[in-house]
Amino acid sequence: MTEVFAVAVITVLAVIAPGADFAMVVRNNYLHGRSTGLLAATGVVAVFFSHDRMRTLMLRGQKVLNKVIGSVLAGLGISLAFAPSH
Repeated sequence: MTEVFAVAVITVLAVIAPGADFAMVVRNNYLHGRSTGLLAATGVVAVFFSHDRMRTLMLRGQKVLNKVIGSVLAGLGISLAFAPSH
């Protein structure tokens, strides 16, 4: 049962893990104040919605990242399934 719980926790953490744009917005907000954080967030959203090529690259990168994370989690689940229980 502990293995199932470990896989569930890792899966939830992988799903809610923020991206680089989120980290940039939080950093700007923390270092320079709320208005700068809001400007950074607005810039991220503006780039995403205004530039088709950028949006395509970001979404393609997200798909690749999802596949990598899914593969790692599947491998972890398989290794936990075959690990000897104590």
